[in-house]
Amino acid sequence: MKVAILSTDPAANRRLRADLATQKHLQIDAFDAPDDAVSWLTAEAGGIAVLPCGAKDDAYLERIGALRQASDPARVPILAVLPPDSPVSSADALSAGADEICRADAHPAELRNRIGLLLTLQEVRRALSKERDNRIDHAILDPLSGCMNRRAFMDRLNGEIARVRRRGSTLCLAIMDVDRLRDVNAIHGHAQGDAVLGAVGGRCRSALREMDFAGRLGGTEFALCLPEVDMRGGGQVLDRLRRGLSTLAFPSPRGPLTITVSIGLTTLSDDDDDAVGPINRADRALLAAKDKGGDRLERG
Repeated sequence: MKVAILSTDPAANRRLRADLATQKHLQIDAFDAPDDAVSWLTAEAGGIAVLPCGAKDDAYLERIGALRQASDPARVPILAVLPPDSPVSSADALSAGADEICRADAHPAELRNRIGLLLTLQEVRRALSKERDNRIDHAILDPLSGCMNRRAFMDRLNGEIARVRRRGSTLCLAIMDVDRLRDVNAIHGHAQGDAVLGAVGGRCRSALREMDFAGRLGGTEFALCLPEVDMRGGGQVLDRLRRGLSTLAFPSPRGPLTITVSIGLTTLSDDDDDAVGPINRADRALLAAKDKGGDRLERG
């Protein structure tokens, strides 16, 4: 575990190193700048920042605040080390962003104990952060495809429509259906069908820009939104995606299994204030693609 000593006082650095020298599991280094300390601490598993305060350290609280601002609290707890004659109170240090306080004249064992407490705090924070992220993922992601679920996609789409309307721009919306996936389920089993949905979702995510987003509406249908793109540009991107999906091959006892998709594409019209109109037009275009045999893109 890493411990970053953030101080411009060489004597304080040496004293703290000596106090922590018996802790063989600690990797210790000293830094002048908060950003450098954070970069070092977060490069791998994270660590703890120790900030000794000098007797006439007028910028001490600013250094704590800068370190807190530069770091994620879940990864970098802060230990403030205050001398008996410190111009900074414990309350001030905690208010500035420190997580724990230790007196500079305390026994080295107390310093080590405080660091041990912060290590425990860090692990708890990480666990809580991971649980929070998992809960968010479960709330917005479709487990089979890895794309947004229907509710999350529709919420994002309505927000994106409002945004591009304010900018006077547009977006492309597509609804895509995996052709004859029911036959795949009937012949090869639902596990194979689920594998197809997962692969389609992964290919959708990798084919889109960072600002684009994809969702699984349910069953075999996906939706894709491409902001700041007109019909011509959206058609090129999505037809390239369609051709790429046809090259996927899934192993099966009956030999390699391939798939095709049909896509209905539309853009915003002047009277579209929400997702209802674009969704309906894209859905009608998708039905037209299906009626023509599938494996094609239709505009609507």
